[in-house]
Amino acid sequence: MPGWPRLLFPHRPAAEPTDPAAEAEVAARLAGRARELLLALGPARGGEALALVGRTAHPQRVEVLAPPEVEVELIERLLAHGCVVYEAALALQRDILVLDRRLGWRLQPWEPLPNAFQVAHRLLWARLGYYTVQHGTVETVHAAERLFLLEGSQLWINAAYRDLPAPAAGERVRVLGLISYIGTTLPVLHALRIAPLPPAD
Repeated sequence: MPGWPRLLFPHRPAAEPTDPAAEAEVAARLAGRARELLLALGPARGGEALALVGRTAHPQRVEVLAPPEVEVELIERLLAHGCVVYEAALALQRDILVLDRRLGWRLQPWEPLPNAFQVAHRLLWARLGYYTVQHGTVETVHAAERLFLLEGSQLWINAAYRDLPAPAAGERVRVLGLISYIGTTLPVLHALRIAPLPPAD
């Protein structure tokens, strides 16, 4: 019986080693032209990738996937920078940066991501909720549950999530919190930080 033709199982050549510095330069050049940037945070918390974004023209949309234990200060900085920030079920060894769902890198060091489209979609399926900021005057407080409403809003704010004291009715506050996709049919903002605001003029 004849054997299998050798061309059916061609030998795959080993991947050529890449120069991390050259890859970083390519990413910096292309990030300025990207319509969309996706950054998944690993232990480095997006350090080099965020610095790159800050140096280039801002893409139309920057999405950041952060693990649940991410620092509140980093979430604040990302939101202030105009990023859309999600909580995601991540256990990454390195940060991942993807441009327009087509080109991507693992870093640090910078290493090309050969299957960027598939990786980006797997990461997006890991989203658990998104972070947002609300501000206004407290209208209703349920002290026992540490839940409160702001005037003109139907979104309950949960101060017990991070064991924060609930504000009193009539106080003006700024709330950084998480709206989770899981666990409830009623939208609830789980407060990470509640800060007082000066009285309205």
